[in-house]
Amino acid sequence: MKNLSSPRENPRTQRIHTGVVSLRALRIASVRALRATPLAYLILLITLALAPLAAHADMPTGELGDRYHGVDFSALTNPANKVYYGQYRHYKSSAIPFYETQTCPVLWRTMGEEASDGKLSLFSEYVLDNHNFHGTSANGSNYYPSSDIYTWLNTTFKDNIFAKTESDGLEQPTVTTSMYNIITGAQITGTSPISGYTYPESLPWQKYALVYLPWAYFSASGANIGLYWTASNNAPSGRFGTNNAENTGTYRSGTATTYWTRTPSSVATTQAVSVNNSGSLTTSETTNSQGVRPVVKIDPTRIIFASEIKTSANTANGETEVDGNYAAPATGTKNFKLTILNSALTYGTLTAGGVSLAGSTTKTITVALGGSVAVAASGATAGTFLTCKIVNSSGAIVGYGQGSNTSLTLNAKNLSNANLAVGEYTVYVWAQQNNEKISHEGCTPEYFTL
Repeated sequence: MKNLSSPRENPRTQRIHTGVVSLRALRIASVRALRATPLAYLILLITLALAPLAAHADMPTGELGDRYHGVDFSALTNPANKVYYGQYRHYKSSAIPFYETQTCPVLWRTMGEEASDGKLSLFSEYVLDNHNFHGTSANGSNYYPSSDIYTWLNTTFKDNIFAKTESDGLEQPTVTTSMYNIITGAQITGTSPISGYTYPESLPWQKYALVYLPWAYFSASGANIGLYWTASNNAPSGRFGTNNAENTGTYRSGTATTYWTRTPSSVATTQAVSVNNSGSLTTSETTNSQGVRPVVKIDPTRIIFASEIKTSANTANGETEVDGNYAAPATGTKNFKLTILNSALTYGTLTAGGVSLAGSTTKTITVALGGSVAVAASGATAGTFLTCKIVNSSGAIVGYGQGSNTSLTLNAKNLSNANLAVGEYTVYVWAQQNNEKISHEGCTPEYFTL
């Protein structure tokens, strides 16, 4: 029996939401209504039922009514791109002061899905902190499931780096830890792979985790030698870099440093595999204080909006300005700040064009091409701003806007401020809490067809 205990009593179950089947019929009716409308007008069909969220076998595509409709998951699963999630007071050097003065947003590599699991895996861009693998050098101290670093990552570290809504969005995969013969590269099984000590369970080890270390295939021979970001151990799937330079870890300050993997040494039960400051795999005593470069998985269906970070950003179009907290992306890549679900927020009651959106009936508002509709909220959570996105029939966001706590002018314009072409769009409105360093937060959006 594998040890599947964790900081949570049970693994997070997949979220499955049900909706009203008649929404599809309403959508068909709205299309017919649009076809019957003169081209000089756009029809806003306000559908009051909230979006049904379907379970996905892989990364969601976003359909009518899904809160994540329009989010560009092809960009968010591209390992060349990065996303900010959480905030932390980064470790910066081995000299006093060890840490940066202030917390700052945490930048992650977007590694994409693992085995089509429908989750977004993130691997920290920087080495965030230093910690020993285990507090003692006793035999068996490289047993990852009960190591000090496993416990610290899933308690103190997690609580310090993630706000509650960000933590709520973390997935809890089964993390597998294997041992490989340092000479032959063969995977080792059993409870006594090293003479003189018996581990609490047979290799490979498995344990649920919200935050975990990468793993390493460390051997003198074999085609799969390297660093891996996956929760499973299925080389060559999930290999991170193709050379030592790509595996080298640095603090945010730019200093290269050694960092831990979760893989135990096959030579000594008091050693674990690490990545040295030149990107090579090596082994270190578990009592050493070394870098921590973690991996997490997040639930993509909790993402409402992904704001691209740019120099001279157009914030009116949902972009985030490069500043001391948010770095400009490398040439040809993108960095994002997310808006994620916070079910404690609310827009209260909404009206559009003076028409109440309460109830379960479909309402129609007519607006001239290139015109606007006044959206008003009563009872929205204090400190939030009414925010909207416009999604076209191809599933791409073509418009964005943000108003005040009580009002929003919805313009039938695209991101270039040109009139939207006549056609079918879906508009989502939510109350958003803008945060300086952690992810923005939003309530479950209301949506209507434009």
